[in-house]
Amino acid sequence: MFSQNTNDAIIYWNKHKRLTWSDFRGKVSPLDSATDNVAIASTDISILYENTGKRLTFKVVSYFRKNKSWTRDTISEILLKHEQGHFDISELYARKLRKFLQNFNPKQSVQVLESGINLLTLEADVFQGKYDEETEHGKLKTKQAEWNNLINEELEQLNEYDVKNEESKLEALK
Repeated sequence: MFSQNTNDAIIYWNKHKRLTWSDFRGKVSPLDSATDNVAIASTDISILYENTGKRLTFKVVSYFRKNKSWTRDTISEILLKHEQGHFDISELYARKLRKFLQNFNPKQSVQVLESGINLLTLEADVFQGKYDEETEHGKLKTKQAEWNNLINEELEQLNEYDVKNEESKLEALK
């Protein structure tokens, strides 16, 4: 779980707040040193839900872990935009999860609920991998631009599932 002072450890996704290299505070591990990776954006989605049988309540937030994210290059704007893309994909799947949860019928079983969440989580992992593969981790400028457009279009299509209330984001991680 997170410490009391989560503001220093994480950034919640916000379309008006783009990542900067100063947000990447993690250290390169010995395992990472053996790879060609130049930067890693550690993003995640937190899901808290309660199914009373009559009503489903949930909170879903997408966030960036500053202390688990690292870079060897603090100059490349192209690489920074690529890492922002990973964060944006995390938000995209947070919105897909919010949509799924809002449309979930609480009379269905917990297994159906968990199965849907697991399926979207797996889909997000595949999407993130395809993003890295097709852009060669941001090295292919044309492909990177195509992916940026795709991600932005999909975020816009799911705009109604954006979380605008900052308090709900904080509550989700308590």
